Amino acid sequence: MSAVEPRYAEALLQTAENRQQAEKIGKTIEEFSSLLQSSTDLKFFMLNPVIPIKEKKTLLKQLMQDDAPLFAQNFLMLLVDKGRLVNLTAIVDTYNRMMAQQNGVLIVRVISAKPLTQDELDEIAETYRKKHGAEQVQINVEVNAKLLGGIKVQIGDVLTDDSIYGRLQKLTTAIGQ
Repeated sequence: MSAVEPRYAEALLQTAENRQQAEKIGKTIEEFSSLLQSSTDLKFFMLNPVIPIKEKKTLLKQLMQDDAPLFAQNFLMLLVDKGRLVNLTAIVDTYNRMMAQQNGVLIVRVISAKPLTQDELDEIAETYRKKHGAEQVQINVEVNAKLLGGIKVQIGDVLTDDSIYGRLQKLTTAIGQ
């Protein structure tokens, strides 16, 4: 993540809160981000520097739903103008994390070698709830068999790697030196 995403996300959240539309604006931006990620053609068109900005904005207006907040549309237009649409997914993630943090929710990304049981997820949630003093913990789980065993835990920009694969990588690096 670059330094750009937190600045855009913070400005978006502050303005959305001032308009008392933080959830609706966040949802609109997130929906467009999902659409952009899911459509190869749309992504190619919107991120292609050869295509004129005016054409991108015209398409963006056509894609926006009638009930989409005007500020959300204008924010996306700004990203198009500044060539920052490529950063949209990271801006949305940062926005959601900031909003959750304001609501006392800690977002924890857990990557494991195999699916975790509910008891294991509850234990992880409780550990990080206490450690960070959060009211609630939202766990987003991904499975990656390449880890061989153990887990990786990411909170914000901090990644803790307690996987077997990670330990083997560290050992390989240490031996190679």
